[in-house]
Amino acid sequence: MPPSTSTRNSIADLVDRRRAFAAAAEQRRERIEKLNLSLQQLARLRERLLRTCDQDDFVHEEMRIFYDKIQSLDADTLCRRLRSEMQDYDGARSRFSRTTLNIAVIGRARQGKSRLLQAITGLSSRELPDGMGENCTGVKSTIYNSQTTDPHGEVFFHDDASFIGDAIGPYYEMLALGPPPSSIASFASHRIPAASMEEMTVRQTAMYDRLQMMQEHLDEYRDLLGAEKRRIPLSQLREYVAQDTPEGRRDYRKYFAVRHVHAYCAFPNMEDAPIAVIDLPGLGDTGYGDEERLLNTLKTEVDFAFFVRMPRSTGVGDSWADIDLDLYDTANSSLEALRLADWSFLVLNKVQTKNSNNADTCDMLRSSLPRQFFSSAQCIVADCAEESEVEGKVLTPALEYLETHLEGLDREYDAYHSRELDKLVTEVEGTLSFAGRAVTLGRSADAEAHEVYKDLFDDFWHKISTGLERLVRELKETRDSEDEHFRQHVVALIEHCAETVPLPTEDEISSRRDHRGSYDTAYSDFRNEMRSQLSREFLRLDNVLHQSMEELKQRVVEILCSSVRLDRLVSIDGGASPWLHGFGNELPPDYHRLKEGFSVLAGFELSYRGFIHHRIRRELDVLTPDSATSFSLPTPADSAMVRERLDAAYREALHEAEPALLALAAEPSQAAFGITEEFVDRILRAKRVEREWDVYLNRHRLVLWPEVFDRIGELMELKQEWVEAVTHARHATDDLSRLLPR
Repeated sequence: MPPSTSTRNSIADLVDRRRAFAAAAEQRRERIEKLNLSLQQLARLRERLLRTCDQDDFVHEEMRIFYDKIQSLDADTLCRRLRSEMQDYDGARSRFSRTTLNIAVIGRARQGKSRLLQAITGLSSRELPDGMGENCTGVKSTIYNSQTTDPHGEVFFHDDASFIGDAIGPYYEMLALGPPPSSIASFASHRIPAASMEEMTVRQTAMYDRLQMMQEHLDEYRDLLGAEKRRIPLSQLREYVAQDTPEGRRDYRKYFAVRHVHAYCAFPNMEDAPIAVIDLPGLGDTGYGDEERLLNTLKTEVDFAFFVRMPRSTGVGDSWADIDLDLYDTANSSLEALRLADWSFLVLNKVQTKNSNNADTCDMLRSSLPRQFFSSAQCIVADCAEESEVEGKVLTPALEYLETHLEGLDREYDAYHSRELDKLVTEVEGTLSFAGRAVTLGRSADAEAHEVYKDLFDDFWHKISTGLERLVRELKETRDSEDEHFRQHVVALIEHCAETVPLPTEDEISSRRDHRGSYDTAYSDFRNEMRSQLSREFLRLDNVLHQSMEELKQRVVEILCSSVRLDRLVSIDGGASPWLHGFGNELPPDYHRLKEGFSVLAGFELSYRGFIHHRIRRELDVLTPDSATSFSLPTPADSAMVRERLDAAYREALHEAEPALLALAAEPSQAAFGITEEFVDRILRAKRVEREWDVYLNRHRLVLWPEVFDRIGELMELKQEWVEAVTHARHATDDLSRLLPR
């Protein structure tokens, strides 16, 4: 019997009413994020305080007490738990915002999952594959009841990152094969690490075989990785989700590239009821390494589940096995907020043909169901291949069950997360109370200390303005001059290459000729190899260009740090570039002018590959077969002639490359001037940047000028910042607490 009109309408109403839960989840998620940011600020301030305070040299006992208390405060752990809560509420928001009620079909291969899906959706094996061999479906599929749109499918493909992280990464982790490849190219070119087959379980062996198959057939689906979403007719759906052709041949490989698919069609007798069914391939089967991703689907995308189990034929014997219970436990672990027994049906697939009849076995398994381990709202016996039975015995009861229970399940789901969040809020309140008691303010910051700071800042501003402007003028005057350091290295490199020509011996040439079949082919090989070798030699200029820029950055850093000890904020021991990066990262986000300036200079590099390589590539054409006819090999040829021509071509390439390289000798000077002036524009000349320096150095004046400011003044300023951070976090906690039931 199909679902009644009232049931279908009720389901639609329930989906609409869920939006209230979605709005509440969104509000809580926003407040959690706000609180997390506040606690992160408190944690950063705590670290700064611990770095700034010298626990072995306290001038004031109050500072020692303050130090001891904040040292024991752990805001980082609370931040991690808040981030976990944000993820949970992302899932809740997604769950309650869906426009459909989603039903998952779960089961091992060859149990009748696909037949059940076909019966619910009205699709056939041409669109939803089934098979009698291994698991036929290879991709998670969501089929939507759509009465108004033309039937079609949408295929979503892996990009490089998701293929590595989601498709093959879990195999490397579960099989202990080491870190996964860094790229698809690496996966294609490197053999999968060997595994000890004797020590592997059957499941692990199947997974290893599957990973090897993914690599072996990579060329058959590689062009789909990173492709845009593809709309297809349902008749083509099988070739994207199935492992088998309709004839049963395991010839399809596209599914390896597919992340998931959506299908849209009109379900029989469902009119416009907002439901969808999800096929979860691999859950409970060997050969799949993406179980965590499938469990996440159950957690975030599923409202109800059918567990499909096909008992063996009567007379063969069957029983509940560990694999059945493991499958249930795996699914049950996906959703902590609800018992799986409250949002699932167990469907025993009854098969009655002239060759098979398992009706008695179905009854036996239903009566022997170990409910203490495997509990569901209902246990149903139905022929999953028979549309009327599925509709009357499976789908309709499920929708009627949800009509009665869904709102209660949603309330229980919401209440669970509210309780968990309330526990965490209580812990945060306790931590903030402790943080507030850790400090009591004394007198205000001394006005005289402020005046001293202003004098120090004026001196700093004068020194960096004078020093950096002088450096810019110097670089401008020499920007059209050759970089002598670069020129000397070019000349030395050319001389080195001329003295170390990588010529093959005549015996090597003869051997290559015999291997390749002709002197012409051997000659082409050697020209390519010598060109590659010469190009590698030129890469030595990378270090020259890097050193040139590092010296410039060092001069800038010396000017900055000679004006005030900025190296007390970020250590300069690692060199100029790391210091510039570190100082820029240390600046808060709202110091955008200064951050931009330091980012521009810190990230600027001159490299042979980016600066020179493409400019002299033409000069190496003489070593490229078919590009330099003047060095063609005469006929007949011999090994001596080949060697002679190779030597001449190599030296001609050097002869052409040297002036091309020397012509670029002035450009490092031009680049040095350009980037330095850009840096000075950003951190010295930009509007309000002096104010940014002023505020930033004032905040850090106790670190920058410890010999000027006494410890009492230091204590007062740091404690004031602490009180402000605690107050801000308390406001965020109160905002979140008001959204929770009490």
